[in-house]
Amino acid sequence: MRLIKGFRNVISFHTDFTCPRCRGYTEFFEDRERVWLGCERCRKWVYMEKQEAWNVFEEDGWRGLMDELTKAFSKYVTRG
Repeated sequence: MRLIKGFRNVISFHTDFTCPRCRGYTEFFEDRERVWLGCERCRKWVYMEKQEAWNVFEEDGWRGLMDELTKAFSKYVTRG
């Protein structure tokens, strides 16, 4: 886990999910309003508002939240 330079209270880490476009590892980070998943190499990101993320987390746990973000990211990166 690392702190993003210039931001306070931001959690960021690389995941074991790979980008379907470049096969690099994706990165998760959380800021004040959203949680994000994306590929730094491709410069593609998706996000979920924190309230929605919390609802998914309460319902399906950490794996469920990551699955939702990964599905959204894969769809975004591979479309047209």
